Amino acid sequence: MEIQVYILVGGKSSRMGQDKGLLFHNGKAMIQHVIDAVMPLGYPVKLIGASNGYEPFGLQRIQDYVTGKGPAGGVLSALKDAGEGRVLILPCDMPLIRTSWLLKLIEKSNNWDVLVSESRSGVEPLCGVYSISIAPLWEELVNSGKLKLTDLIGHFKSNTLKIIDFPNEYPEMFANINTPTDVEKLNAQMTLSLLAFGKLSDFFGSDPVEIPYFETVRELRKHLTQIHSEIALYSYAVAVNRVVADDDHEIQPGSEVVLLPPFSGG
Repeated sequence: MEIQVYILVGGKSSRMGQDKGLLFHNGKAMIQHVIDAVMPLGYPVKLIGASNGYEPFGLQRIQDYVTGKGPAGGVLSALKDAGEGRVLILPCDMPLIRTSWLLKLIEKSNNWDVLVSESRSGVEPLCGVYSISIAPLWEELVNSGKLKLTDLIGHFKSNTLKIIDFPNEYPEMFANINTPTDVEKLNAQMTLSLLAFGKLSDFFGSDPVEIPYFETVRELRKHLTQIHSEIALYSYAVAVNRVVADDDHEIQPGSEVVLLPPFSGG
């Protein structure tokens, strides 16, 4: 298998007081956002260290190969379970991660033992691709007590894929979420301003309103239909920040979204 995906799910966070992956963001559990980002890749997906609370997500769950080793042990568990190829490692609490970013990681990882993301906050070892070839030395280092991920990857031929290398990407992907307050702040930031014209204003009013954030126009349309099923009877265009956008258009948090009725004669 060329690539296998592993989402690390630990126990209760001491600062959060519960499993972070099960906290809700934008209407669904944080881990569901991660799952939704990896599924379009078409690779097998497993959860590592998952409690029974993750059964509803329908993914195979494996326990840590060694216990008490934190994320370093989670990476080791993925390497041991996969057995060949490469593994894409992700945490359960990165709800803003995007499929497009993961594709770039995979595409760039061929010539490296380890390729990880690098955000404005620094290296992100839990968003990276690891070659199975490193498993023996990784296991040796972990068993010797070396558990800091940034130190561990320094023992291999490694590289980072920096956010600044792709200026159209979104730095919010790597938001640090450790406390209930962090979740509240994230939820508050991730909104869109919606304005509707013509008959569409019957559903949403004539003044701008705040709605939850959606990554693409397609997801936004689906949400609008769910809350107002009658809108499916209308043909309308969606403009994002004053540019008419197709369904695959990616939306940035805080964007202005306008719903436009058909133009006269078109």
